[in-house]
Amino acid sequence: MRTRIKNISALAILTVVFQTNAQQGVEYTFTYEANRALDPAHRIALKPSMIDTVFAKPEADAELLPIKKDVEIETMPIQAANIKVTTPGGKLYPGYAVLGIGNYLMPLGEVYFNETRSKKYHWGVEAKHHSAWAGKIQDFAPPRFDRTNVDLYGKIIQKTFTTTARFNYMNHGLNLFGTRDTLITQDSIRQRFQNYGVYAEFASHQRDSAHLGWRIGLEYNNYRDKPRPELDNIWRARENFVGIYSSFRYKLGLERYGLDFNIRYNNYKFGENGTTLSPGVQGFEMGNVVINFKPHITHISADNKLLARVGFDLVFHSIDETLPLLSPQALLQYSLFNNHLLPYVSLNGFGVQQSTFRHTSQFNHFVRSDLQLRNERNALNFQGGLRGSITEHVSFDANFSYGRFVDKMLFVIDTTLPRLNQFKTVFDDMNISRIELVLTFQISEKFKFDAVGQLFSYQTDIFPYAWNLPNYVVQFRGHYNLFDKFITKLDFSLLGGRRMQEFGPGDNIGFDNLVYHSEMGLLADVNLSFEYRYNPRISAFIQFNNLAAQQYLRWMNSPVYRFQALGGVTFRF
Repeated sequence: MRTRIKNISALAILTVVFQTNAQQGVEYTFTYEANRALDPAHRIALKPSMIDTVFAKPEADAELLPIKKDVEIETMPIQAANIKVTTPGGKLYPGYAVLGIGNYLMPLGEVYFNETRSKKYHWGVEAKHHSAWAGKIQDFAPPRFDRTNVDLYGKIIQKTFTTTARFNYMNHGLNLFGTRDTLITQDSIRQRFQNYGVYAEFASHQRDSAHLGWRIGLEYNNYRDKPRPELDNIWRARENFVGIYSSFRYKLGLERYGLDFNIRYNNYKFGENGTTLSPGVQGFEMGNVVINFKPHITHISADNKLLARVGFDLVFHSIDETLPLLSPQALLQYSLFNNHLLPYVSLNGFGVQQSTFRHTSQFNHFVRSDLQLRNERNALNFQGGLRGSITEHVSFDANFSYGRFVDKMLFVIDTTLPRLNQFKTVFDDMNISRIELVLTFQISEKFKFDAVGQLFSYQTDIFPYAWNLPNYVVQFRGHYNLFDKFITKLDFSLLGGRRMQEFGPGDNIGFDNLVYHSEMGLLADVNLSFEYRYNPRISAFIQFNNLAAQQYLRWMNSPVYRFQALGGVTFRF
């Protein structure tokens, strides 16, 4: 190795000398010897690795441009909140009473007493009395009336069922004062109605909606009137009514299935069946049964906007003969604008309205005791409308209805009686159309006001007019509560377009279809009352009825008292 390096060095020197001589024409020769010692080679034990170089990021030192925004702060005052502190679950008093007296020697009394707080039991008693023992109505016999009602009720409430029972006693006396004989004795024109009634019900209500819910009820009423003084006790009206009611409900998904099955039987007697007291007065017995079967299905959408119901009402009713009636049942309504508007349409026949002496005599107190009764039938009644809210305080309901009614009960003076102070029933088939508008305004419990307007149209088959039925009705009701101390109520009623059947020609009497008739005049009634609450237990009130002192006719030959005033106190105990 040393000799090889030596030869390489000599060759390099000779090359340099040769080049130099070539340039200058002179040749030189050099000889060089040297000792070049090399260290012995060895293996590096480290493994190769990559060394990555990291370059530092340059930092920007440029300053941001200064931008300044002027901000104005405006504060709004916060009104102080009125907080009314009340005791939750205040003391409950089991008793409440109303005592009052008015002109025409008119006492008023009401007493309520019931269980205060119980989750499982509820019972109570209610007693009411209102009468008038004095006062006169010009050109008519002395009017008198008294009315007493007593109700006893109880309820047992359990998790899966509820049991209810009620007993009712009613005693209603009056004078048949619709005669022009002002010297007549009161005993000869007195009438009295009494009723004993009981009702019991058992309802099952499972918490799980998948179970069948059902209810069954039983009702009984014994109703009778007072015979005329000159007649035996048997010549009076007696009526026994038995009703069995049942309903079943089942929910499956969005559908609710229902079924109502009812049986109503009424037995109406006057005198002895098959006997004759005088010409036109005969004893009879009448049985009246109504059985209805009413299934229906209700669908409510998941968002609670759509409600649809379909079904039918199949009714069998019998007085002289058994007749069936099938009426469709349908309802469709949809919620718009978050329940602010609710259009709806329905085809709901009323089915059969059972006629009884009790309902008829309580609707018109001056009817005869030996009445002809027929069941009123309505197979189809159309109704459509729109209800909703204009603001949070104002709501409305506008609707139109049209229906066909068969054997609609009407009242006319019975001309076979010499005093002309009692009514008999007549019947007619008619189409009835109605337009109704209801407007309600309410601000919490302080101020309430509602107005109702109705227009009626009657298309009769037999008589020229629907006797005693109004062509229009207007009602206003207002309630104002000031500081929960002073309470004012105002009621106003207006009925017009009523007509009555007359007995012959005369002044302001018309003649159509061989029937004499006249207008009954406008019925306008205004009532105003004031109440002062001394404390939560005691208050005083005064009420004014018929402020306009109008002696309007409620029924033909049956005017009302003029101005009436009634005052009294209420208290809890």
